[in-house]
Amino acid sequence: LGNAYRNRQQGNKEKNLRQAINYYQNALQIFNPQQNPRQWGAAKHNLGQAYFKLDSLIADKSGQDYEHFLETAIQHFNQALPILKKDIHSDLWALCQMSLGNAYSLRLKGNPHENHQKAENYYQNALLIFTPQQYPHYYQQVKTNEIKLQKLKENIAQKINSENEMPFVIQLFRTVMASQDDHQKCFSFLEVNLDKINEQFIYDFIGFTTAVLQGREHTDISGDIFASIPVLSSYMMIFDQGNREINLNIAIAGLMMVLPIAKNDPDLESSLQFQLGSACYEKYEKRFSDFLANLEKAIKCFEDVISIFPKQNYLTNDDLALIKNRLGVAYFERLQIKGDVNDIQLAIDCYNDVLEIYKENTLEWAMVQTNLGNVYCQIPENMLVNLTKAIKYYHNALSIRKKESYPQEWADVQINMASSYYKLGMLGYSGGTDYIENSLQCLNNALEVYNDPNVYPEKWSSLKHTLGVVYSDRRKGNFIDNIESSISCLEQAFTVRTSEKYPYEWAVSCKNLGIIYHQRKRSDRQANLMKGIGYLEEALKVFTLEKYPVDLAETQGNLASLYRNIAEITEPKNNLTKAISCAEQVVITFQNNPQRLGKACFELATCYKDLGIFAEQNQDETLAKENFAKAIECYQKACNNVSKESNPFGWADITNSLGNAYQHNGQYDEAIKCYEDTLKIHTR
Repeated sequence: LGNAYRNRQQGNKEKNLRQAINYYQNALQIFNPQQNPRQWGAAKHNLGQAYFKLDSLIADKSGQDYEHFLETAIQHFNQALPILKKDIHSDLWALCQMSLGNAYSLRLKGNPHENHQKAENYYQNALLIFTPQQYPHYYQQVKTNEIKLQKLKENIAQKINSENEMPFVIQLFRTVMASQDDHQKCFSFLEVNLDKINEQFIYDFIGFTTAVLQGREHTDISGDIFASIPVLSSYMMIFDQGNREINLNIAIAGLMMVLPIAKNDPDLESSLQFQLGSACYEKYEKRFSDFLANLEKAIKCFEDVISIFPKQNYLTNDDLALIKNRLGVAYFERLQIKGDVNDIQLAIDCYNDVLEIYKENTLEWAMVQTNLGNVYCQIPENMLVNLTKAIKYYHNALSIRKKESYPQEWADVQINMASSYYKLGMLGYSGGTDYIENSLQCLNNALEVYNDPNVYPEKWSSLKHTLGVVYSDRRKGNFIDNIESSISCLEQAFTVRTSEKYPYEWAVSCKNLGIIYHQRKRSDRQANLMKGIGYLEEALKVFTLEKYPVDLAETQGNLASLYRNIAEITEPKNNLTKAISCAEQVVITFQNNPQRLGKACFELATCYKDLGIFAEQNQDETLAKENFAKAIECYQKACNNVSKESNPFGWADITNSLGNAYQHNGQYDEAIKCYEDTLKIHTR
């Protein structure tokens, strides 16, 4: 039905496409990527195609916001690709590649040059399968689309060379040359021409400078272009008006053009590499375009500077310390996203190298102590030991970052230390209650500095948000009152974190409120769960796969839990099916992140187990057996991804649940073994 409505020629085309989307979404509630990879992947791809067609249709209607349809299409294509393995489902894999090429050819968001390069790469991937002998129809489609893309690029190039566009590029370069390293002179010119600093200007800039550097364009300023490009790039990196993403893309384009020519000047090359790394890192921080690719580019640039140039003594110790500290931070950020434990040691090594340069008991030394604390706070093994180390590093930092002398730096360390105490409190060891109280105290300490939402809106709202999270897990005092305090803090954060001004932060608070309404005891249970689901669905409007894959997966995991709980009250089969659909998406996202995969598999297993119990209660033995078997498989996978040594209580909870699943499935010997293993951890 989805395919039929997507291709239907009669009736209202927009209604047909929206109907197709609805049918595909219905199908995806049943198909799952583990049991039905081909059907699930095909449905995901076709759902993306429906959004792609909807984008093309709505684009012709002026005044409508249609770009999000194309972004949604790309999201679905990207979700289908990892499941449709090239060696198993080669035809559908190639179809996804072609569809992604088509989408990136038309994409308006991000850097046009990067989009078109991605489109070319996707088309080339598709042609690995779509040969003229085996798939002549698809082969011809890809070749036709490649020609269209080439014509689009040529049209842009012609526009770059047109008489109307070129003068502004030349005028900007003349301003840069006349500025004599005084960026304010150039900024004055940029401020009155903000309307011209747009996506199209990136093409103008690249086209003109490339032509000059290759000797195809001759003007009175041609001889000074090479020296002026890095200057303009450095200006665009600190110019704080206009569109920040466009400013960074101009800076990056300039740096990438002159880097190959600077190979014979190691001093210049190291400076350009560091600037390029810094620009890419900022694009990562601000989640511009492909944020993970930007982080990888930043790491590569910083690594290149460190590995090549110290051998030629072009870097001072201060330069080396700055770069290594920045690289350590980048490794730490990658660790948060990908969960690769190798990044832990890479970050620690960088920071230890920096400590050999910075003198002890200086402000810079204290900064590195804080960074080391942040890394040890994230180590998944031996958490009790490593979190204790993290707190020690934070106390080292506080010996220099005193409240009287450096109030904001002091408050920032308090915030980080609060996170370590909170994690310690959640491990399940004795003393956990006190650790949670210490976390609350650190957050309230920080609020003594960041006490005014008008002066410190981001810090104040972040602290209120974090207080809300910690109150939800507080053990001291009355549980019901703590949950109400949690909700109150998060709602206070909303006074600053509006969806218009701080969309990401607003979505994070929505995500946490969704979780806390799940825990709430006051008021009607079903109403609380429905309110929680509403908050999580609001968060999903911001968390896209491309920009926020981790937040998206975490929110889907929370949705799975809420749907599973509301299934105990109403529409059990329907709500458990929704829960499974959400939980499966989380497992896919965290497939290569063992730190998070265990929890994701545990939630999915519990959803399967509950559906099995429902089927058992309704005498559907086939459905019950099927879901108990799936639950056992997922619990086993969860056990394999949670360390018994570093997280014994988490491992024991999974093992106990695995025992329950075995028991429901009639495998009593296996169940007894699980319960006995659990009792070795949960001793009397």
